[in-house]
Amino acid sequence: MREQILRDFCVRLNRRFLEEVWKGRMTRYRRKPEAFARRALGSLWWEKQREVAESVAHHRRTAVKSANGVGKTYLAADLALWFLYCYQPSVVLTTAPTRRQVRHLLWEEIRRRFRGARESLPGELLQERLSVGPGWYALGLATDEPVRFQGFHAENLLILFDEASGIADEIWEAAEGIAVGKNNRIVAIGNPMTTSGRFYRIFQSEPLWRRHTISALDHPNVTGRGAPIPGAVTAEVVEERVLEWCEEIPPGEAGADADLLVWRGRRYRPNNAFRVRVLGEFPDSGEDTLIPLRWIEAAAARWREEYRSGAGLTGVRHAAADVARFGGDWTVIGLRIGSVVTRLEAIQGCDLMEVAGRVARLAQEERPERIAIDGIGIGAGVADRLQELRIAGVEAVNVSLPACDRERFANRRAELYWGLRERFRTGDITIPPDEALCSQLAQIRYAYTSRGQIQMASKEAMRRRGGGSPDRADMLALLFDGAAGEGFSGELRSLPPSAAAQLRAEMEGW
Repeated sequence: MREQILRDFCVRLNRRFLEEVWKGRMTRYRRKPEAFARRALGSLWWEKQREVAESVAHHRRTAVKSANGVGKTYLAADLALWFLYCYQPSVVLTTAPTRRQVRHLLWEEIRRRFRGARESLPGELLQERLSVGPGWYALGLATDEPVRFQGFHAENLLILFDEASGIADEIWEAAEGIAVGKNNRIVAIGNPMTTSGRFYRIFQSEPLWRRHTISALDHPNVTGRGAPIPGAVTAEVVEERVLEWCEEIPPGEAGADADLLVWRGRRYRPNNAFRVRVLGEFPDSGEDTLIPLRWIEAAAARWREEYRSGAGLTGVRHAAADVARFGGDWTVIGLRIGSVVTRLEAIQGCDLMEVAGRVARLAQEERPERIAIDGIGIGAGVADRLQELRIAGVEAVNVSLPACDRERFANRRAELYWGLRERFRTGDITIPPDEALCSQLAQIRYAYTSRGQIQMASKEAMRRRGGGSPDRADMLALLFDGAAGEGFSGELRSLPPSAAAQLRAEMEGW
């Protein structure tokens, strides 16, 4: 019995000794996050990731605006584990705008990094929590209630904002209210989606924050300098984005330096999608942008979270088709159930009869109450053919005709698009995360006529800006035609009268 007690004591003593040695070694990584990530996790960072990590290691506030595909979530997961294990005990809080983003983006990466670590890391890992000991844990929060952040005071505290551009100001204020200790830090990282909110203001005028930008153009997979990183952005992807989202500036034409992109010896003017997704810069929020990018991203996020298929959806069924007029354009066919776009099909090189056949098949499968067809050009032929086939609900829509509200809109196209804008503004639309669709929507511009009517920028103007034909966006506008007899939460005619319209009304009878 005495020997057994002695053996148990030696085992506990040895275990305690090894724990203390391990803790001491982790402590030495406090100012060396890259060494921790490389040796403990087996991570491979590139230059910009190292710069951000050094900032987090030495400063209390770090903000990072980032392009897509450059390893921002990978880095954020590594930093969460670095702080958790190098400061004992510590608390790491992560949050994002939605539950999906917390669980399926950052915490999925944290779980993957923890399980695949080069060293065996202590702790009990759950979906959104990693517990090491009393008062020593990492936790994922998804909430719009600032009160949820109360009570998390700790000597060693890291708050990590993922997709920080979409986090409400009230959450920022609550987080900063608890991060008041000497070793309480905040890291905010994400795509620069919107030119409003706290994340945007940090990059404009808040000197207490260390600010970083990670552009895809600086990534070693794109520059060719440094070891290639599997799964990250590539030069081929950037090339595609340049051709799709940028307007080439002809030789000899002046271009503003702030808007100028030089890619493979040619000069381009990037659109907002390119600025956000490739350059890691905030969008150019001109007053003529019809639908802000943050509204578009929110509508696509709703689809990712809740509507991966049309199963269980209720509401009216409407279909629409925008028929291609030029060889390089696409014919786009869509279906919605209520406010949710459940089908989006883009085809190229089809003749009139094949397009009519595809729409007829959709009508037979889905039984939509209305099928809106772009009635200009060969689209009218598709509508005629569908009516010959006795497909119910077919309507040829001529967007060049006068608007229903002629006082406010120059034509039906402007009226349709403004109704679509109201859907996005009120959150009464859910769209699939189709990059081409999102990019086209973000490029739509509007202006006022001399009579004060709203009009959309022409398709030719969009092509000159490098955007191509807005075929997907045009189909969506037809699909959500507010004059089709269906009400929705936003009012199509909620726009206040323009100054010119008010003046004309006052002058009546003069």
